[in-house]
Amino acid sequence: MTADFTDIFGAQPIPAADLPLSAADLRTRVAELGPWFHNIELAPGIATRGIAPAPGPQPADHPLRRWQVYREVLPADMRGMRVLDLGSADGFFALEMARRGASVLAQDSWGAMIARLRLAAQATGLQDRIWTRVGEVTAIRPRRTL
Repeated sequence: MTADFTDIFGAQPIPAADLPLSAADLRTRVAELGPWFHNIELAPGIATRGIAPAPGPQPADHPLRRWQVYREVLPADMRGMRVLDLGSADGFFALEMARRGASVLAQDSWGAMIARLRLAAQATGLQDRIWTRVGEVTAIRPRRTL
C-alpha cells in the first residue's frame, strides 16, 4: 500500500531513486548529507553514523535503545495505520514504522533532516510508505478543498 498524505498541506511524496546507488555512491551521499543524528543501516555494511556521525553524547547506535522499548508496545503489523512522526530528524522511527506497514508523514522543521530521511527511505526501498513535510508543527493543517 502506498502512503497518501495529499490531504495535508505541504506534504511531499518521496520519489524512487533515479538509479540504484552503488555502495560507493551511497557512502558518498551519506557523507554529503551528514552529519547524521540517527544510525540507520541503509544497506549491508552501510550505516549512517559509521560514515558521518553527528557530534554529541549519543551512542554510535542511537536511537536503537529507545526503539527497543517502543517496538515492544507498537503493533508488529501497522498496515492501514497513518502515523505522524513529529520532529522526525533523520527518520529512524519513520522508517521502522514504515517497515511495519504504516503510512508515515515525517515532519521536521529543519530541511537538512528531511533530506537525510528521504535518502534513507530511497536506499531502503521504503519511499512509497513515507511522505515528508518541512515546517513548524503548528502549521500542519488539512489541505482545503473547494
